[in-house]
Amino acid sequence: MQVVEIAGIQQWNTTLWNQQKNMEKLFSFGDYVQWLPKSNKSHLRKFIRKWFGSYIVQYVLQINIVLLVTIEKFEVNPMLINVNKLKPYKYMEFDV
Repeated sequence: MQVVEIAGIQQWNTTLWNQQKNMEKLFSFGDYVQWLPKSNKSHLRKFIRKWFGSYIVQYVLQINIVLLVTIEKFEVNPMLINVNKLKPYKYMEFDV
């Protein structure tokens, strides 16, 4: 292969990676999410839990902010969180 072809392939791979990494996060009412608090980023170790949650999206604002409530209990003061600090969560209830 020529150097020009290799450079083109590397550029294409970089572009694809950037597109996948910078995908817009869309959440809607009732989605289950986990939250990464900003204060949790300092001094992370290998086995420390980074993501908190099981939260439900209660309301979505137009400026990439969502209103979260916990799954287990009702909160009087729900949290307003930026969608960049959230990730989808698959929550399953088990009947006993």
